[in-house]
Amino acid sequence: MNLQDTIHFGCAAYSSIHPHRAAELNHLFCTNGNGYEWDSNGQLVETCGETTFKNGKRRSLKSAINNVFRRRKRDNDFRKKWEAKDKRDRKRHPEKYQTISDSKLDEILNSALKAMKEAKERDPKAFEERQEQLKLEIAESRRQWKESKRWEYKVPTNIKERTEYRTPQPGEWNGYNHWYPMSEGYCKMLTYDPATIADDFLAGIIETCQLIIANPPKPKPSFPHDPDGKYAEKTCAQTVALAQKALAQAEALKQSRCGNLPNLETV
Repeated sequence: MNLQDTIHFGCAAYSSIHPHRAAELNHLFCTNGNGYEWDSNGQLVETCGETTFKNGKRRSLKSAINNVFRRRKRDNDFRKKWEAKDKRDRKRHPEKYQTISDSKLDEILNSALKAMKEAKERDPKAFEERQEQLKLEIAESRRQWKESKRWEYKVPTNIKERTEYRTPQPGEWNGYNHWYPMSEGYCKMLTYDPATIADDFLAGIIETCQLIIANPPKPKPSFPHDPDGKYAEKTCAQTVALAQKALAQAEALKQSRCGNLPNLETV
């Protein structure tokens, strides 16, 4: 698959977690263990078997998407049967299943409450702002979940709009900034072979880097492990720095190819 077909596949088959082009680019080029590897043709290819037949032959785009839907339906049917069986078994034989003790539960809750109290005392205004932001994020997550259920077994009707190229700029794709924390050792934007990478995938790397720089990830405190957000701040800064490095590297390679990269607006 070329880059556009790969983006289409991700947004069509996994619309709940890749609702648009930016989210799929994040998955392809930034996420560790995403099931994609560079092949000898300089393309990122899926390696989990969802886009191939059992004999290794590549499926067409439509066949690959339908294959995911069929597998998801089988998995969901199996899960429902297993959950029903598990529920019956737990009811009949509660002694077989371990449950968290009240004392352990109290310990976990008290630890989280202590961290939240300390954060509030340290900066009351920032704490309240974060709480309000969390409420908005939860409401948005619920909305997105309801929307995603509509497309569990079918391609979204607005798939063209979801996958179209947009000039990277601040606020694009609703200001999407949920970039995976990148590390130089595995980042797909830095591990390709400059001699073989396909032109459209090189253009995709440039697009992804520009989106990260235009809409950088924002550090968020997490309780109880990172209440002040210092670790998150460090990883966000590292992600932007690697995007800048990858952009410079990709731009230099583009120039060495006489700047002759495909126009993603027309692909």
